[in-house]
Amino acid sequence: MDAILKASLPKLREKLLEALQAVLPIAAIVLVLCFTIAPVSPSILLCFLLGAAMIVVGIMFFTLGAEMSMTPMGERVGAVITKSRKLPVILGIGFLLGFLITISEPDLQVLANQVPSIPNRTLILSVAAGVGLFLVFAFLRMLIGISLPKLLVLFYGMIFLLAAFVPKEFLAVAFDSGGVTTGPMTVPFIMALGVGVSAIRGDRHAADDSFGLVAMCSIGPILAVLLLGCFLLAMFSFSFSKNLFLQQLKNFFFVPRSVAEMTETALERRFQWFFILQTAMLLGIIYYVYQAFYLHTDFVIDSQLALIALFAGFFTLYFGVKYGIYKFVNWVFFHRQNNEQWNRSWRLLSATEGVLLFPLVLLVVYFDLPLPSAFIYTASIIVLVKILTFYKSFTIFFSQSNVHLQIILYFCALELMPIVTSWGILEMIASYLNINF
Repeated sequence: MDAILKASLPKLREKLLEALQAVLPIAAIVLVLCFTIAPVSPSILLCFLLGAAMIVVGIMFFTLGAEMSMTPMGERVGAVITKSRKLPVILGIGFLLGFLITISEPDLQVLANQVPSIPNRTLILSVAAGVGLFLVFAFLRMLIGISLPKLLVLFYGMIFLLAAFVPKEFLAVAFDSGGVTTGPMTVPFIMALGVGVSAIRGDRHAADDSFGLVAMCSIGPILAVLLLGCFLLAMFSFSFSKNLFLQQLKNFFFVPRSVAEMTETALERRFQWFFILQTAMLLGIIYYVYQAFYLHTDFVIDSQLALIALFAGFFTLYFGVKYGIYKFVNWVFFHRQNNEQWNRSWRLLSATEGVLLFPLVLLVVYFDLPLPSAFIYTASIIVLVKILTFYKSFTIFFSQSNVHLQIILYFCALELMPIVTSWGILEMIASYLNINF
């Protein structure tokens, strides 16, 4: 015991100096402010000085303990699990360690208590699962050697995409949750694990691949909270959908007489965009099934999820571009009230398309529905939506003017041409990804 204490004394002095360097500048600034522009009572000042002293002592002992125990333990655990050469064991233990160390993080406990709208246990478990999952991704990146910038761009792109759909209340909580991985418990252990995992490789790129471990793990809590927000939004949307769809279908065939009846809440618009995103995803799945199982296309990309994500991303871009074109053209040629009514009708039709395609995809994926029947059903839904789009365009913009040629040109330019163009681009993408023997 005496030997351990003697060995710890130099480290203790080092950590004391580090704690003083961290706390004293902040304390000095606060004291200057207290004696100049923001005077406080002597009791409050005394409490501040006592608290600063306790912070110095706490940081000193905590950093000493982390360096003497957590860091070597993390390095040892990382080296041992990597020596096993069993990928499921490495990934499973990595997830478990990331999950447990995050639950014990004091910062997360404080954050959970500051968010009354989300149950503490739900938020803590979601954030912990996010850290554990992305610690697994970080281990895979280190073991396989995947480029860190590409992964960061991919995952942050997903974050910004989800941020457009979740309620605003979840955004601040999500990004604050990312700060959990910079806490005093999580950082030392995760970095030590990375050192242990990279050390076992022994090649010249091992040190480089261990860089960015905390950056990867910081993405997990953000995505986890955003996905939690999307899940809650979806549940609320489904419970809210019946009355909303009935009301919107009524307004679709019977034009509202007043502007008040045309007014749409932010929740209703978010609800519609959520289902439009679903429409894009389902169309991506259907097109992948068409290429892979009907045309028997051999893609250079082996991952089904990556191909579906690619096609779904294309359809998402298609809906976004078409919506932008509609807004611009209608803004140039038509009245604002008509434009608002049309935007609402277009979102309803696009969302309804996804609702109608959802059971079809379930039947194809899980019950082996014959593909020709599935494609006929899909084509019928698309044709029905285009007929309703034509009807709505006519009733909103052209019913009073008797300009039949203009409505045909309008429909062909903004509906038929984008479909033909998009199909051609999809065929080019599929041909580019096709393996040519």
